[in-house]
Amino acid sequence: MLGIWYRFDEVPLLLLHREIVRQKKHSRKMEEVKSVLAIPGGLEVIDIEVIDEVLTIITVSTQIHPCCPLCGTPAARVHNCYCRQAADLPYSGQQVRLLVQVHKCFYTVPSCVRKIFVERLTPFVQPWARVTQRLYQIVQILGLATGSRLGVRVTDRLGIETTHQTILRRIIAPYLITTWGVFRKVDETEKTLLAC
Repeated sequence: MLGIWYRFDEVPLLLLHREIVRQKKHSRKMEEVKSVLAIPGGLEVIDIEVIDEVLTIITVSTQIHPCCPLCGTPAARVHNCYCRQAADLPYSGQQVRLLVQVHKCFYTVPSCVRKIFVERLTPFVQPWARVTQRLYQIVQILGLATGSRLGVRVTDRLGIETTHQTILRRIIAPYLITTWGVFRKVDETEKTLLAC
């Protein structure tokens, strides 16, 4: 067996070189995962784990200066960060959950009403949504094609966890927008669609 001998002062350099190579491989792997799962630009994949039989993708927003949702001016100060959770399309029949670290920013422009805001991930995830836009649209299309009860069976086969009430809300949502001109946020746990 051949052995390689290093002088004592060369060992830290060798360890540093190994760490740099490992980080490059990890970075390339995360970029490949990002392209396979179609994660949009502006998000960097940090880690992938399987938690409770759900493929969990941990990402970080890479926006340097998030813009105010009201006036569009970039914020200069970050207040803190927190993690948003959103369900995404299944990958090979396995459920996918995105954990996205977003920034909450201070905003000091006197002409704008909003003083604190969270950076937006639109059009990928709507501001208060718990699912990605593409998962929302797939459930809506399946609901329109099959109805609510059959749609639940189809989505279960595809690895999408949903209920027949959710599918009904997805079917009715475009009509609420065009009829009232305003989309009312309907909570996932509500039993009735409209409580007027």
